[in-house]
Formats: sequence, C-alpha cells, structure tokens
Amino acid sequence: TKGDAIRWILKKYNINPEEAVMIGDSKSDYSAANESGISFILRNTEFNEKLQQQLNCEMIDDYL
Repeated sequence: TKGDAIRWILKKYNINPEEAVMIGDSKSDYSAANESGISFILRNTEFNEKLQQQLNCEMIDDYL
C-alpha cells in the first residue's frame, strides 16, 4: 500500500514522520500520509474539486 511505501522510506532514510510532508492529489494519498503520521498538502486540480472541500489540510494550486 502507499502507507507501507511511506513507512518503508521513512525507516530506510531514518526520517522522523513529524519532519516529513507528502504532496498528493487524491484521497488515497491523504489517507496514506495520515496513517503514516506525516503532514499532507493537497495539490489542487480540476479533477479533485470535491476533495478540496472535504479535506482539512494545506493546499497548493495545480500550476506550481
């Protein structure tokens, strides 16, 4: 799963979850970040407008 991959990377590179951030554009990205204990930033796109209203997280615009 994405959460397993995140935890593997954190462990392999000895990264503290509180010092990591994930940028994603889907609910599964958000869930994986949360279950791994890392912060999440939603990349706003025209395809996730409903999700933008549902999630309580930082957001960045698609053009970045």
